[in-house]
Amino acid sequence: MKTHKHSFEIERDIKVFGTVYDVAPAVAVLIIVHDVFEHRFLYQPLIEKINSQQIAVVSYDLRGHHNTLEDKTVGHFSEEGLLGDLLEVISMTQREYQNIPITLMGGRISSWLINKVLPLVEVDRIIVADIVEPPKLLRLRKLVSSLLPKRQKSPFTKNNAQSGDPYVGRPLSNAGYRAVCSLLLSEPVSINYPLIVLMLGESQESELLTARKEYYQQCGLYDVSILLDQDASFENIVSFIIH
Repeated sequence: MKTHKHSFEIERDIKVFGTVYDVAPAVAVLIIVHDVFEHRFLYQPLIEKINSQQIAVVSYDLRGHHNTLEDKTVGHFSEEGLLGDLLEVISMTQREYQNIPITLMGGRISSWLINKVLPLVEVDRIIVADIVEPPKLLRLRKLVSSLLPKRQKSPFTKNNAQSGDPYVGRPLSNAGYRAVCSLLLSEPVSINYPLIVLMLGESQESELLTARKEYYQQCGLYDVSILLDQDASFENIVSFIIH
């Protein structure tokens, strides 16, 4: 197996930075959309394992994160900017990898970003790697964020607060936080092509997972499966991406 890594830049209103982890021959490609207060390099161990299965990986920094900074402000971004960036990354990937399945993988924020682009572009599969907080709490936080000073400490940093990584756990601008809430509160959208969604989550949160399954079914998706953590083996995920 031959592997090759190269960085890329996409010119938009700002430069979007990412990396392609290529394999030859590739049987599938995975686009990783990282979560809030993360960046593309946090997924290196996963990427190496995915590459070993003849799957190419594309990852990029969301705006407001790591190299892709809007107004040179960590944690600042807009919903419109996030959506446009992801569409450009998908288009680039489709040009580079034709006639093989493309899977999008996202977490609690990025999965809803992915949901917003579904009517605009065709992919083969989606992996939703996390679930979100109840809508009532999000609406309250969105309201509070409109009343606070320019920057605030986001509750999404709580699991990363002790990290030594300089790009994890930074404060989020209010504009960025409201964009996060807007994405999480977005209504289901309908699409007109087959699509499979795989949902991963903790077994004790199965009620929320079931609610999210119903949410995606409202989107008119082809198939929705729930895979709990104890069943989410690496082999199962690889099989899903390839087939």
